[in-house]
Amino acid sequence: MAVYKGIYGHQRYVPCDMITRCYEPREEKVAFTEIETHKIRKLVGMLCQKRSPEHIRDKLRCEYRIQNQDVIIFEVRPQWNNPSEETWAPFAKLKFIRSKNHWRLFWQRADMKWHKYGPLDSSRSLEELVAEIDADTHGCFFG
Repeated sequence: MAVYKGIYGHQRYVPCDMITRCYEPREEKVAFTEIETHKIRKLVGMLCQKRSPEHIRDKLRCEYRIQNQDVIIFEVRPQWNNPSEETWAPFAKLKFIRSKNHWRLFWQRADMKWHKYGPLDSSRSLEELVAEIDADTHGCFFG
């Protein structure tokens, strides 16, 4: 068991491989076109780059992963008891609903479940939701 520290400092005991298993990089089929993937990489990539200052990237950085119709944004940091290993802690999820042609925004609470982000839970514009994550006016994503 490992200690997972949530965004509000709550500690939960989870299996050591639970976070790693879910968010380590791996090849998957992508539900987006090349143009959509490029747009996601540009917008979410810029957010992650902005939130990962060069001088602390080895200790804390923001990354994202495209998984089916979701874009999961998480922070990566060294494991507290073994700095040679990394832990991944997801904090935001963008879900594309192709049938309605809009995006939904979720955040992960201390219960480690995804919840709709109340102030702006959906939009046709990915830019608007990424800007909302960056602004973080309610402290749900970056504390």
